[in-house]
Amino acid sequence: MRIPRVHPAEIFLCDDFNPRWSEELERSSAGAFGVGEETYHLLTARSGFEVVVDTLRFPDTVWHGVAAVCGQPIDFPPDRNVDPDALADCARSVMLLTCTAYDRESFVGWRLT
Repeated sequence: MRIPRVHPAEIFLCDDFNPRWSEELERSSAGAFGVGEETYHLLTARSGFEVVVDTLRFPDTVWHGVAAVCGQPIDFPPDRNVDPDALADCARSVMLLTCTAYDRESFVGWRLT
């Protein structure tokens, strides 16, 4: 499989299903942000391998593990409370969407061209 070259503007988002954004633990991750009480994690091409691996482990549950590569950056304010419209704008630029399958024994990916 050929891995496409990453454009610096591309971002990677993971939703974190269980915790609420108001919980202190969630705010400890530098790439974490909230949309209301929902928690998400943001990665970029500059995040580094170990940060990516740790971030992918953080939000994964047996029945839910969704991540997306988006072409449009998201407004990431200093307080890390992202506007729902900004998340929706970013989501409209999804180029690759993945989710876990078979109790995390595999995954499914959709690539939009």
